[in-house]
Amino acid sequence: MIHRKLFREAFSLFFLFVTIPLWAQKEISGTVTDCERNPLPGVSIRLNDKSVTFSDSLGRYILTVPDTNTVITYRYIGKQTEKIKVGNREIIDVSLKQEDLRLIKMNKIESEKSGVMIMNEPKQVKNIMVRKPVIYLYPETERMVSVKIKYDGALSFTYPLYENGWQVTATPGGLLKNTSDGREYAYLFWEGEKHYRAEEVTYDSGFVVHKDSIVPFLQENLSFMGLTPREYNDFIVYWTPYLMQQEWHFIHFRVGEEYDVISENIVSPAPDTAIRVFMDCKGLETPFEVNPQQLQAPARKGFTLVEWGGAELTQPIRVKGVDGEYLNK
Repeated sequence: MIHRKLFREAFSLFFLFVTIPLWAQKEISGTVTDCERNPLPGVSIRLNDKSVTFSDSLGRYILTVPDTNTVITYRYIGKQTEKIKVGNREIIDVSLKQEDLRLIKMNKIESEKSGVMIMNEPKQVKNIMVRKPVIYLYPETERMVSVKIKYDGALSFTYPLYENGWQVTATPGGLLKNTSDGREYAYLFWEGEKHYRAEEVTYDSGFVVHKDSIVPFLQENLSFMGLTPREYNDFIVYWTPYLMQQEWHFIHFRVGEEYDVISENIVSPAPDTAIRVFMDCKGLETPFEVNPQQLQAPARKGFTLVEWGGAELTQPIRVKGVDGEYLNK
C-alpha cells in the first residue's frame, strides 16, 4: 500500500511538471495602431527579442506565447518601441506613439586650447519608403532555395507572403514555385520603411537626368550593370511614372556592398553571383553638374541572384559638385 501510494504521488508530480508548459502556452491576438487609432501594417512583433511575425494590413496579429512571463516587443519605423509583458491577457491592443525622427545626439568636445565646449551638428534620421525590391533566382538546375531578408525596418507588404522567409523551388529560367501556397511567381517582392542617416544621403557621385531621357538612360545603365531586358524592363515600367513627375532627377545607384545599407539577403544555397541594384532618386527643379558615378559590369556565373529596388527621396540630400564642394539639394 505504501509503495502504491508513493507511486501515485510520484506519477502525479511527473504529470504536473510535464503538462505545465503545455498548459502555459496560449494564443495572443490584438491590433496595433497609431495615436489616432489608425491601424499600422507591417509592425515587427517579437517574443523575447526573437522575430516572430508582422501585423497585417489592418494592424492585426496572432501569435502563441510560451508562458505568462513572455515579453512582446512592438517595433515600427517612426514610432516608439513598446514592450509589454503578457501576464494573464489574451488580447493585447497596442497604440504606438510617434518617435522624434531627429534623434539628436549631442557630442561634447572639449577644446584643449580654449576650453570651449563645442557641439557637433546633429544628424537627422530620415524615414524613407523602400520601393519594390524584387529578387530573381536563376539556379543552374531546378532546386529548393531559402531566402531571408536582413532588414532594419518595417515591412509593409510582401508577395508572396513572407513567413520568416521564403521557401521556393527555383528553375533555371527564373520561375519560382512557392512552397507555402504552391503558386508560381516571377520574383520575390517586398516593400518597407527605413531610416536613412544623414551620411547615407550624402553622395560623391551620381547622375542628373531630364525626364525625357529617363528611359534610354535606364536602359543603357541597367543593362551595363548586368540586368537582362526582362529585368530592366520590369524596373523601367515601375519607376518611369515616378521619374516623369519632375523635370529633373538626381540618381545614384547603390550596387554591390553599398546595397547592404538597404538590406541583406540570407540565401541557402548561397548564389555564385549576386547582382543587386538600388536606385536613390531625388527630384530637382533645376539641373547641376555632378561627378558621374563609375558603374561596374559583373559577369553572371553559376547560380545567380538578381535584385533591384529604389527609394524616392523627399528630404534634403547633400551631393558633391564638380568643384569638390557639397551642395544641399
